[in-house]
Amino acid sequence: MVAVSIAHSFACSESQVLTVGALHLADSAALRTAASVWHDELAVLLKPLLVVNIGGPTSNCEYGTDLAEQLTDMLRKVLWSCGSVRISFSRRTPQKVSNVLVKEFSNNHKVYIWDGKGPNPHMGHLALADAFVITADSVSMLSEACSTGYVYWMIMRAALDLWLVRFSDLGFWAAGSLSML
Repeated sequence: MVAVSIAHSFACSESQVLTVGALHLADSAALRTAASVWHDELAVLLKPLLVVNIGGPTSNCEYGTDLAEQLTDMLRKVLWSCGSVRISFSRRTPQKVSNVLVKEFSNNHKVYIWDGKGPNPHMGHLALADAFVITADSVSMLSEACSTGYVYWMIMRAALDLWLVRFSDLGFWAAGSLSML
């Protein structure tokens, strides 16, 4: 029997295969398919396209209005350089966090906020974005974005446990696909 572990867990034995990030389905074939499926909606957007994925709290990462204010401030500072911005919230995103961003950006013509209705644009975003800002709560989201080869920034919370720092140190920073905001 062989076990596959993410290297940040530091588990190691002869029967284990360690990966830099989480296993996921966002390979080149899936991204090509998503680019085709989402082409009519996303490829026509003004470039560069910045995708902002906001997850939710975990035992390692708390979410409050301070995170929403940090994201809002960061987006205000870079909005001038973006052709388009797409913001997506996860099912776990606290309402108080999404409310701050919706209030700030819902009337901005450059910004589209996915309301959770209709098809989930996540794979289309991975396929067609020029850059990503992703909250640091999900190793899977981080791994998917880093695997695209595009520019990627992570919003870290001071309360994050060592696990995420270990995960990030193992390869994505070294490869140049991960930066901290």
